Amino acid sequence: MKAAFILVPALFGAAALAQEVKSGGGLDKNVINEHVKRAMPAIEECTKKEKKPVRGRLSVKFSISGEGKVTKSEVEESSVKNSAFETCLAGAIKTVQFPESVGHGTVEVRYPFAFTTEADTSEIVKKRKK
Repeated sequence: MKAAFILVPALFGAAALAQEVKSGGGLDKNVINEHVKRAMPAIEECTKKEKKPVRGRLSVKFSISGEGKVTKSEVEESSVKNSAFETCLAGAIKTVQFPESVGHGTVEVRYPFAFTTEADTSEIVKKRKK
C-alpha cells in the first residue's frame, strides 16, 4: 500500500496551514505555507524510507531566524510514534530557506501534518461527498 502525504488543514478546508505563528519580526502564514511546500519531496522521501505506511498526525515546532534560516526544528506532538520518521521530518523542515522576516526578528511556528494511506484518503473523500 502506497503512502500518501496530506496536510490536515488543507484536507478539511482551513485557510491557513501554519497553526500558530509567533513573531518578533514577521512572516505571513501564506509565505510560510508556500516555503514548507518546497520541503514536500524531502518529506515524501522520509515516508518512503519506512517499511510500514506512515499513519498519524504530528506537529512540528520550528524557529526561523531573521535571515530566513530554520535554526530549530522538532516534533512537538505525534501520534505517529516513529522516532526515525519524526527525526527525518524535522530535518526536512530544517532545510527550508525562508525569506528574511520583517524587522529581522525570529519567527516561531507550529505546523500540523497528517499522514495516511491512499485507501484511508479515499474513505475520507467519500465521507465528505455524502
